Amino acid sequence: MIKTKDEINKIVKEIQKKIDFSGVVLVKKEKDLVYEKALGYANQSECINNTIQTSIQNYF
Repeated sequence: MIKTKDEINKIVKEIQKKIDFSGVVLVKKEKDLVYEKALGYANQSECINNTIQTSIQNYF
C-alpha cells in the first residue's frame, strides 16, 4: 500500500517519539523521492539539528 507524505510523516513522528530517533528518513518508489526528513540532533551537546545534508563523520 502506497502512503501519502502526510501518512508517512505521521508514522515517522510516532516512531521518533517512541525511540527518540536521530537521523534521516528517506522513502523512494523506484527512482522517485517520496519523502525525506531529518530528525533529532547531529550533535546533542551543542544542540545542532540534523539536516538532510548532515554528514555523520563531522560529529565523531
